[in-house]
Amino acid sequence: MKNVSRVIMPLIGVILILGGLYLVLKPKIDAYFIHQDNVKKIEQYENSTNH
Repeated sequence: MKNVSRVIMPLIGVILILGGLYLVLKPKIDAYFIHQDNVKKIEQYENSTNH
């Protein structure tokens, strides 16, 4: 039982840390992709109005 506990506890810790990082960074990641999408839409609009 101790061997199982020695393996599972660090794995749970790593999973919790990764989950926390995901929750902290998710808004920044979403904002980045929204910004990229907006830039792409602006470029498409400018190209369509110039031609």
